[in-house]
Amino acid sequence: MVAPTPRPVIPEAFLVRCDPLPNAQGGKLGDLLKNHVEVARLYHLCAQRHGDLVDVVRSATDGGAAR
Repeated sequence: MVAPTPRPVIPEAFLVRCDPLPNAQGGKLGDLLKNHVEVARLYHLCAQRHGDLVDVVRSATDGGAAR
């Protein structure tokens, strides 16, 4: 008899799609800089959430090998 594979408990916060990236509101350097900072912030939030999801899934499938 084969033991069933445990299903990982995935927090709802890890199942949220990443926010769309904003476009710059103008062509001036200040506008572009503000946009770049916001895009970087959103990217890092999404990357962290994705990394957390990977850790949860890996811990349920291969005994906890984390990144």
